[in-house]
Amino acid sequence: MGYLPPEARTEELKDVAVDPKVRCQEVRIPSERGRKLAGIVLSKASSNGSDQNDRPEAVIMYLQGNAGSPLHRIPVFTTLLVSRPFTHPLPRSLRIVAVAPRSYWKSSGRATERGILEDYRATLDYISHRWTSSPIILYGHSLGGAAAICLLAQLAREEYQNVKGLVLENPFVSIPRMVKAMYPSPWTPYHHLGGFVWDKWDAVRAMREAGEEMVLGYLKRDTLVLTSEKDEVVPREMGQEIWEAAGGEVSGGKEPVVIKEALHEDAWMKNQWVAEMQRYVNGTLARNRSGM
Repeated sequence: MGYLPPEARTEELKDVAVDPKVRCQEVRIPSERGRKLAGIVLSKASSNGSDQNDRPEAVIMYLQGNAGSPLHRIPVFTTLLVSRPFTHPLPRSLRIVAVAPRSYWKSSGRATERGILEDYRATLDYISHRWTSSPIILYGHSLGGAAAICLLAQLAREEYQNVKGLVLENPFVSIPRMVKAMYPSPWTPYHHLGGFVWDKWDAVRAMREAGEEMVLGYLKRDTLVLTSEKDEVVPREMGQEIWEAAGGEVSGGKEPVVIKEALHEDAWMKNQWVAEMQRYVNGTLARNRSGM
């Protein structure tokens, strides 16, 4: 639903309020068949408002949910960049890259599962080539969580060794299961239509089948799953199911973190979310430095 809210495809970065502590730039990234994807790169501004050196200690690649544009997530990214540390401060040189896949914001093309995954792969390649020595953490929300799982299940670990972390916030297990969740009564025709969709986004299957030679298989044991206690869109049980598909306690993973009092879209406004994100990013960087 890239057309929602109504201005989502026409809004410009210059029309959006950005915290002066944050530097935000628009970028264009090439994808297949000559398509250009629109996105933004954010970092913490220095005291004189300029950018830090272009060798960030970490890069977070954000994969969005099924509405709006990267511009609408700027408050989320700002919270992560400038919030006071609950555990340890995040690196000042941290970058956040949020690119709109086809049919969202100013990115052209028709949205399909294959096409969106191609666009996110192009985004990951852009990040990898621009910051060759920086570890990358993928952070997917809702549909973006399923997209992150399905993307990493396709990528060979040998080719993407700089991908070191995965955060899934309110992810769903598949489109057919979401249709049944949204229309729970078997007496409605919609309840039975999920099996006919072309794009299934089967995140649980991708998680279960990913071997160690793939990026997803490598990341299973260190994936952070966040669920909102009062999620009104995606059932919380789906996050639990994805965590179990990743191996759960067998792989040494941590139970999914339940963000207290949070709804589907506002977990980032809770101190608990900030603390968990800081803990995970810093922990991922520490593991990377130690060669784990």
